[in-house]
Amino acid sequence: MKKRYLSLLIIVLSTLCTTGLRAQMYYSFVDTTENYLPDTQTVAPITTPSTWCTVTGTSDEGYTNILPFSFPFYYNNYPTPYTQLTASTNGFAALGSALTSAMPNNDLTLGGGTSRPILAPLWDNLKLKNPTPNLTMRYVVLGTAPNRVFSLEWVDAIFPTNANPTTASLSFELKLYEGYNVIDFAYFIPNGGSTYANPSASIGITAVATASPNFLSVQSPTNPTTVSSVTEQKNIGSDPPSGQVYRWLPQCPAPANILANCMSYFSADLSWSTPAFPPNGPVGYEYIVDQLANSPTVSGTPITTPYVTVTGLSPLTQYYVHVRTNCGMGNYSGWVTSTFTTAPYCSPPLLYVSGVFTNVNTAGATVNWSAANITDFEYVLDQTPVAPTGNGIPTQQLQKTYTGLLAGTTYYFHIRSVCTPCNHSPWVTVAFTTPPRCTQPTNLAINNVTTNSALLSWDPVTGALGYQYAVDQAFNPPVAGTFTANTTAIAGGLLAGAVYFLHVRTDCDSGNYSPWSTETFTTADPTCLKPNNVHQTGYTQTTATFAWNVVNGNAGYEVVVNTTPTVNFGDAVNSTGFPGYTATGLTANTDYYFHVRTKCSPNHHSIWVDLPFRTDFPLNVTQAAPANRLTVSAYPNPTGDMLTVTVDGPQNPDATLALEDVNGKLITYVAIIDGKAIVDLTPLPQALYFVRYTDKYNTDVIKVYKK
Repeated sequence: MKKRYLSLLIIVLSTLCTTGLRAQMYYSFVDTTENYLPDTQTVAPITTPSTWCTVTGTSDEGYTNILPFSFPFYYNNYPTPYTQLTASTNGFAALGSALTSAMPNNDLTLGGGTSRPILAPLWDNLKLKNPTPNLTMRYVVLGTAPNRVFSLEWVDAIFPTNANPTTASLSFELKLYEGYNVIDFAYFIPNGGSTYANPSASIGITAVATASPNFLSVQSPTNPTTVSSVTEQKNIGSDPPSGQVYRWLPQCPAPANILANCMSYFSADLSWSTPAFPPNGPVGYEYIVDQLANSPTVSGTPITTPYVTVTGLSPLTQYYVHVRTNCGMGNYSGWVTSTFTTAPYCSPPLLYVSGVFTNVNTAGATVNWSAANITDFEYVLDQTPVAPTGNGIPTQQLQKTYTGLLAGTTYYFHIRSVCTPCNHSPWVTVAFTTPPRCTQPTNLAINNVTTNSALLSWDPVTGALGYQYAVDQAFNPPVAGTFTANTTAIAGGLLAGAVYFLHVRTDCDSGNYSPWSTETFTTADPTCLKPNNVHQTGYTQTTATFAWNVVNGNAGYEVVVNTTPTVNFGDAVNSTGFPGYTATGLTANTDYYFHVRTKCSPNHHSIWVDLPFRTDFPLNVTQAAPANRLTVSAYPNPTGDMLTVTVDGPQNPDATLALEDVNGKLITYVAIIDGKAIVDLTPLPQALYFVRYTDKYNTDVIKVYKK
């Protein structure tokens, strides 16, 4: 489709002789083209099913019944919409009172009577080719509300009739567009259509009132063409071009009260009043913001709302905003222009200074900034480097302290100045990372325990600045401790025979501490003697028995069995009232430690005595032991240089007796003579050893400790 706009609006006022009132036409004119093929559903405006009009009279001189639009059509700024029309076989339709005759004499200036307004695609003394009047005009309403189209078609018109032709000259249509109040006249010239003698047609539209300027008349059936509200062309003598569309656009009201609000150095909020355009209002608007006072000659940016925020402006600069209304279908108002000046530049706060971040720890940080002659700011803390798109939290301070942050996390602090409620500086952003959470010390150990002191130690923590430790008699950790950069410390000035707790935590940086780790120990008490001659008296795969000399005046003994050389905080402590103990529920072939101390009173203990031991090897269940299983014994145990081993029971000829180290490595074989063997340990160091007896049916392992 191509368009040529001849005028935006033709408004002419005249004095009506008959009424004394002043009236005018509120329509402008556009000539354009489009495909128009009657009865062709893919392109034709009127498609099946359409309704053939009921015509009173003949195909030459007839008029229709009332034809409903099914929607309100606001014409020529009249306050009351039209909803129906009647039409004549002579190429025009009437929006006023229903036609009572065909009116063959075309007259846009004064004709039509009470049937005005007149819409005349081709008003002349026409004849429609089909001799059946009810098959000469048809109409249809297409689409859905609020965008329906009413189409009325004159089919196969013979123009003019006084030449008595037999071939139709043309078909043409009248279209009314819901919501847009636009009128189209469309034309189709079939093969054989031609010009005839004595033409006298008019093409145009009228107001209710008569005389100039209450009509618009097409001056020639061409493309391009012109219209006039002063001179009616009543002698059109040729067909308009095939595919020609004469479009009548209602006056599109211009916006008013253009305002520029909330201006910053780079933006402004623009708004204007919504003009009335019944029934649904304008389709939208176009706007242009530039530095030119003249109305634009190009299209603007389309929007649907009577407001917009423009950005990308320069500080302290005068701009012109041009706005026009879009009433749809290429129908625009004139441009309306207003002016505004942007605000001065708003400087951002200074963040890139020494000490912008202080007290950064695992859970918080303090941010500092400065700004000259600015008292208000907005800030946002998040985990994205992208500047915020909305508002921040207002403040008049120059510092912000955060708590409750995540450890080992990068944060972005965004801040901007607020020079006025609408004029903000650009966002400036800096990042900081909270350190990872501090790791607790592990493997706390207490050694060289005396009556009033102990050596304290723990494993180092990677990245630690140091440690805080405390030694007290409270199970709960303290608020703070003594700082040390080392992983050892000496606790002195302790009470003899007292229970103490060692608390240690890691210091990773200022205010960044790990949780406390705690271990317990008991100082030596010279009045509470430790057990003597602690030794193992037997063992199996899952049990071990121990004995020691009686300590006079005791209130019992406390025993711990674990897999570490010292008693640990949280180890299960068992009590016994006599100098002996059997450990149960052990794992076969596993190294353990037996710890025992004297309990002189409920809070008065000796130091621990520690003894390593190992459980027996598991039984080989594939070997069936004889009914009378032999017994292997070794003594003394612990021993010195010589160890005696006895075998009690039926000894098999294939029996062997081996001495192994703690790792099961063979040291030597020893001969068994008459159920007895002497093992020489003289060249061996003090350590734990295994004596292993093996025959076809038996395997016995005795743990021996050389002292």
